[in-house]
Amino acid sequence: MAKCSPNCGACGHDHSSEAPQSPSLVNLEVVRSIFTRAVINMMRRHISNIQGELDTDTMLEKDEYLAEWLGDTFSGKNPHFETGPEDWNPHGLAAHLKENLAQLPEAKDILVGDDETVVANASSLFKLQAQGAIGAFLAEGNFSQYPEELPPYADQFIEAWAMLYTGAKL
Repeated sequence: MAKCSPNCGACGHDHSSEAPQSPSLVNLEVVRSIFTRAVINMMRRHISNIQGELDTDTMLEKDEYLAEWLGDTFSGKNPHFETGPEDWNPHGLAAHLKENLAQLPEAKDILVGDDETVVANASSLFKLQAQGAIGAFLAEGNFSQYPEELPPYADQFIEAWAMLYTGAKL
């Protein structure tokens, strides 16, 4: 690209930054990918548990670690992700979670505390709901060797959480 003078007006050159950016926590595709990977990893662990390759305590510990990772990431503590504008992570997200999860009976007690606590508690709720859905799915004998083949309702579940975490109105 040609260099422009400091007094350059609208010369037509592209002066946008070409610096690589981390994935954004307000990008629906990025957040959908995070929740999809989380559900797939949980599914793998639950299948391994059923097959006797992973004990229940270890499975539950890893699921809990995942919830903590989600809470930290969406609170803006993960340097591998860009946070949202205007202090979205965690403040705007926590306010959005409080507004949109308030009607859920199971969310009543988790929407208290500082913003990081609310985001962490909502991430634990995601984990619990995912565990319940995965447990029901596997109890029906519907697991394959490929956890990526999630049941159709998993896409709806993931989409709802991704939209919630990116600020979409539910």
